[in-house]
Amino acid sequence: MKKTLLSAFLVIVFYAPVYSSVTTADGFITLDYYEDTQSGIENRWVLDFKVNELSGTQYTSVLFDMRFLNTAMDFDNIYNQNNDFYTFGHEDHFTYEYPVISSHGVKLIPTYAGTNYLFYSLPEQQKELIIGNFSIDIYYIDALGNTNSELLRLSGPVGFTPVPEPVSMALFVFGIIVCYSKAK
Repeated sequence: MKKTLLSAFLVIVFYAPVYSSVTTADGFITLDYYEDTQSGIENRWVLDFKVNELSGTQYTSVLFDMRFLNTAMDFDNIYNQNNDFYTFGHEDHFTYEYPVISSHGVKLIPTYAGTNYLFYSLPEQQKELIIGNFSIDIYYIDALGNTNSELLRLSGPVGFTPVPEPVSMALFVFGIIVCYSKAK
């Protein structure tokens, strides 16, 4: 029985979803980064960008620029579309091109507190992994004109096996229960 439980624990640990979350020091912006396991699209990752409502403050809206210090990822893809609130692109920095998401586009329409955006990242090269820990250089201006800049750190996959679908996990747990009942 101990071996079965240990095996189940190890499999769950190794197949747990890769998930990273970070919030700016003032609590105004939260970024969650995780693998998209529900769409069936291989190696697509989701950046969940939230502008938090902070009670008792004057933060009501924000303009933002995010430079991703990971040259393997690409936000300028078919799953993301430029609009009046943000644009996708790349910023040249010496010999590197860093992916950028910016609201400093043509119209400069602010994003209000309580807004949530989902941005999809793919690898720059088709079979390349979005590797390792990476930093995001975020620069934002709140509704009062206060300028904030922060270097945030998120985690990406480093040779992780893909996260199994929920059905696969349920079948795996069912198999453990069947094996355990037969062992008795």
